Amino acid sequence: MSVDALRPVDWSALAQTAGYFDRAHFTREFKDFTGHIPTEYLALRRRFPAEQGFPPDSGPMPAD
Repeated sequence: MSVDALRPVDWSALAQTAGYFDRAHFTREFKDFTGHIPTEYLALRRRFPAEQGFPPDSGPMPAD
């Protein structure tokens, strides 16, 4: 499953589709995995559009 940074995201529906029973657990694991909560991650994806090799394969995404 992927997120289109150019469209609105229904995080609750995405969490349910991914097998989570509530958004809080999804958000916690999302942050553990990406280093950002979902809305922060989406803002970064909008600010830094996907390019070859981006997002980086290792480490957190840039915050600024």
